[in-house]
Amino acid sequence: DENTTEEGKRGAQYQRLNSEFLNNTVRNLSAHESEANKVIDTNSMMEAFSNFIEKAEAGEGGIPTNFYIKRLTKNDIAKCYIRKFYPSGILNAKDATRGAIGQAPEENDDGGE
Repeated sequence: DENTTEEGKRGAQYQRLNSEFLNNTVRNLSAHESEANKVIDTNSMMEAFSNFIEKAEAGEGGIPTNFYIKRLTKNDIAKCYIRKFYPSGILNAKDATRGAIGQAPEENDDGGE
């Protein structure tokens, strides 16, 4: 019985050691891979920037001057505000007043006054 107990203890120690080894190995590989990816990302960004500079100097490229620019009116902003804060509409006078002064509606469980 003492032999089986000792073998069991040794087996548990071996498993614990093996588990720690695997955890450390995976952790170290993961850290190394992250660091390698950072270098690749930095190198890729610098390469892209260099290409951009070359094309800009040659007159082949540049930045767009009106890329996704849209003029917004007060009405557009008001519509967006109402859609965001009052998706089901204004339910009572108190919410209408709060909305008029730029405050979000109060959270009520009873649905209003």
